[in-house]
Amino acid sequence: MYTTATLTTLIDSRGNGFSIDYEDFTRLLGTELAADKLLACLFRWTRWSDSNETPEQRAERDGWIRKSGRELFDEIKLTRSLYERARRKLRELGIAQCRRERKVHGMMTWKLDIKRLTELLITQVYGEPFVEADAQIDRNGFRLPEFVPLDLWEKHQKALYQKHKTCTVKDKRQFVEQLAALRDKGFDIRLVMQRSIDKAWFGFFNPIASNAPQTQDDGNAAAKAEYERQMAAKREAEAKPPDKPRPPAISPSESHTLATQMLQMLKGKKTY
Repeated sequence: MYTTATLTTLIDSRGNGFSIDYEDFTRLLGTELAADKLLACLFRWTRWSDSNETPEQRAERDGWIRKSGRELFDEIKLTRSLYERARRKLRELGIAQCRRERKVHGMMTWKLDIKRLTELLITQVYGEPFVEADAQIDRNGFRLPEFVPLDLWEKHQKALYQKHKTCTVKDKRQFVEQLAALRDKGFDIRLVMQRSIDKAWFGFFNPIASNAPQTQDDGNAAAKAEYERQMAAKREAEAKPPDKPRPPAISPSESHTLATQMLQMLKGKKTY
């Protein structure tokens, strides 16, 4: 069941909770100041009811609260036309429902759609994809679906950190998609996650498929081995002494000329 506590928890987990004047509502509604005032009033009373009732009372009320026209006017000071405009705006956005109370004349009952309000704040104010309210929050504020074991998720994040592997929000979303696909194929998510933790893999992989990294280096081992092989070959080539140069080859004509010259030198040599 979605309650105001659900909304407050999701927003506060980002370190940007509601201020006293509900700045998040103002950012959502923009120039619709009357709708902003009406939403803030309804949310304040809905949250008060959620906090001061027993679970049985909340279940019986089912999110509806009673507010007469006079009570609303005293609190937010809207004219009739502005009140109607604000009510129309909230209904158009799917944030609020209202109906006349049959038992009490002049009384209106209101109900905020907390799920819809949460979705609009997260997507339009914070610019992030909406995750169902049963999501878990990791230590960095990333929302996880319920099927992902939070304890193993945190261990995997720690394993990546220890290997100096940076993990962005985009990476985390991809991890969740990988886990969802493996779950749909019938794999035990806890075993899959533990395998990636043990090997510090950057992601989660099908344990029987060929796309899973074969080493702890997550696919970098082959490149590293090739680099080391090339460096070793280079060092060996540098350490080997160069070959001695061979004397230049002598042609037959050059050989005959050289022999004639040597013979003449011997004939002209004096004997002592």
